[in-house]
Amino acid sequence: MDYWLIIFVLTGALVYVVSAQTRLYTFVSTPLNWREAQSVCRQNYTDLATAESTADISAIIGTTSTYTGTLNDTASFVKVDTLSNWTEAQRFCRENYVDLASVRNQQENDIINFLSDGFFWIGLHREKQWSDGSTSLFRIWKIGQPSFIGEGCVSTAFNDSGRWSEQDCSLSLPFICYTTNTPPNTDTFKSIGQNETSITLQWNQVNTNVSFVLKFNGTERNISEPVNGPVIYTVSSLTAGTKYTFTLFS
Repeated sequence: MDYWLIIFVLTGALVYVVSAQTRLYTFVSTPLNWREAQSVCRQNYTDLATAESTADISAIIGTTSTYTGTLNDTASFVKVDTLSNWTEAQRFCRENYVDLASVRNQQENDIINFLSDGFFWIGLHREKQWSDGSTSLFRIWKIGQPSFIGEGCVSTAFNDSGRWSEQDCSLSLPFICYTTNTPPNTDTFKSIGQNETSITLQWNQVNTNVSFVLKFNGTERNISEPVNGPVIYTVSSLTAGTKYTFTLFS
């Protein structure tokens, strides 16, 4: 998953701003020749992997434990086999990708269904809200579901054509995260103004995407900006003299 960082320190008189790009590798299991692989990587990501250090090599090796399903260059679904309750799965997805998978249509559900057999957590829970705050009304319940007995969290049933069922949230299951293939432009993710306790950030939208997640120092903000052109967002109530690291996901 690509994402962009801004690091700054509020000192009351001087603000130091740094932007940096991280590199993340994605394993694609489809057998292809070199030129086909290059084409897929350039169309969906950046390019075929370049390893410049032992850390890069370790990161590349680590990708083979996951498989990513991609839809229209806008979202990737990642299967994670680690058995976790729903809250643990949500935390892992938010720390390593964007969030637990939200499913907007049958096409996306089919892609998730393709990833594996068995039951996996997705992002629907409790009052039937999506973990990432999205408003998709798409549902594909298993017969007799939802049960309305207070179990609260939703899993996919891949052995039942990808249909969903409610489960006890404490149950340990593998899960599906999602990420995006079209991050904000690093050249345009920047600070355009700040004072002792606030900073105003600006970045460009990507295609028609209007939803973003901004994370900083243990805080997460879901941002929706249905406008054309640059997005401008102000973070306030910050503490002077404190170092803040901002990570923007699209």
